[in-house]
Amino acid sequence: MAAIDALTRLETSPLPLRDTSSSRADACAAAHVCDQFRGQQTVVLDLTTVTPLFDFFVITTASNKRQMHAVADEVRRLMKSRGSSRRSIEGYQECSWIVEDFGDV
Repeated sequence: MAAIDALTRLETSPLPLRDTSSSRADACAAAHVCDQFRGQQTVVLDLTTVTPLFDFFVITTASNKRQMHAVADEVRRLMKSRGSSRRSIEGYQECSWIVEDFGDV
């Protein structure tokens, strides 16, 4: 949790303003899926002022492998239905963590 707190306090030079409403809506929808699938401590980090590479991180905690897979699979289905295909995934087989990349989210 300390790493997340430190990340949200990063100060950088301002980035050019751009419309992030679509990626914000995607991140909130993904967080909602995490909650529906009983993810714990779900947070959405707004990184629009920190990096131009992506807009938001959605982070959640799952209690077991089956739950992690269910959350990851459902987030992939949701994002695909919203027109955002998964660019990459890491950690799915190891199951101590999973990272899915959907571009801005």
